Amino acid sequence: MHSRSRHVLFTGNLLLDKPLQGLYSARADQHDLIRDATLSAFENLVAFAVDQPVEAVVFNGRMFVAPPTVRGAALFRDGVETLLEAGVSVYWAGPQEREWQTLSDIRCLPHGLQRIDENHSRRSVINRSEQWERSVVCEWLDMPRDHDHHTNGAHNNGHVHGQTRIGLTRQAIGHLTQGAALHPERDRRFDLIVSGAADRSHTTRSDKTIYHAPGCLQPSDGLAEGPGQVTMLRIDVNGELELLREETSVVRREQRDLLVEPGGTRNNLLELAELELQELAEQLAEGSTQLLQLEWIVRGPVADIKDWSSEELAAELTSLLETTEQGLPVNHHVQLVPLMSGQPIESDEFVNEQLEEQFLQHLGGQLNGETSDDQADRLTLQLGADGIDWRAVFAALPPRETGHRSGEWGVRALQQYKRA
Repeated sequence: MHSRSRHVLFTGNLLLDKPLQGLYSARADQHDLIRDATLSAFENLVAFAVDQPVEAVVFNGRMFVAPPTVRGAALFRDGVETLLEAGVSVYWAGPQEREWQTLSDIRCLPHGLQRIDENHSRRSVINRSEQWERSVVCEWLDMPRDHDHHTNGAHNNGHVHGQTRIGLTRQAIGHLTQGAALHPERDRRFDLIVSGAADRSHTTRSDKTIYHAPGCLQPSDGLAEGPGQVTMLRIDVNGELELLREETSVVRREQRDLLVEPGGTRNNLLELAELELQELAEQLAEGSTQLLQLEWIVRGPVADIKDWSSEELAAELTSLLETTEQGLPVNHHVQLVPLMSGQPIESDEFVNEQLEEQFLQHLGGQLNGETSDDQADRLTLQLGADGIDWRAVFAALPPRETGHRSGEWGVRALQQYKRA
């Protein structure tokens, strides 16, 4: 490795063996890839750390979905042992005692894995040597209020010459604006504070302190966009820090907005979608992605899209754009958002449009709120015998999904009501 810099790898949440959510359009031949996505992301992390190489890996986030599965625990053990055999020091920041004990009980606790927590609050992850005149120290910040945390005077008074100080926390930093700090007096002693709380990467700065959240290895939330990743910290001989991101996720979600112009057709929409996908595929060419989940938000005038459905559009997109030009499989999910025109209309049509708009607003409010069975029954009665089965809708889809699609379902309901 080049003697003028050193490298430490930081992770956020691993959540090994956690199932991915929101992959509505996954095919049967993709189930194994989706099931193993978090494990594959961890394997990508290990391979990257060995290939670089890095001096240390610091896990700072939730490791497992409690309790650890045997499969996830075994993969974690094997990965850590691979890193240790390659000469990489491995640290686990803030492990829960239950997780640590469970790994030990099932013989999946790697020898050589070191803790950074309230009982081992400071670790020197890189030591000074003849070739390297700086030390890199990681310190656990989330101490109990009654914990007697002893530090010597040099550490408490601020930055130490020849030492890079890194604080580790599970406190969220996503709310911090530029210049803001979690704990100003404490934090100014550190060059970098790494948070394991967020699933998405975030970086900000306060004075001389950098706040950074690496994000998770493989996003599992149906609304999380972009790649899962780890952060490699590069430290030069003068103590200058550089944060470099490496993608680890194998399943990637992206959202794209499409607007149907007045008088627009489905063919116009499909052409726009194809161009969007071509542009996105170029960005993914060098990453670790093996499956792309595309969430399309399609907005258009009610008059033009009232006869469309999200399911039909998703099927057409899948038929036309099943893979990228590079051969990456693509799953499509569509949310159709009808837009009211807002233009004055003469005579009876004005009244009808106003009624439609009021009904859509009412329906959206019902769907976004906590709708009970009684409310669902009333909505079903309002829509007539051929209306939407709201109980089935709420049982099959999460509230965030029903809220997004309330406009489309409202238009369908009105059409059924008028035909009745």
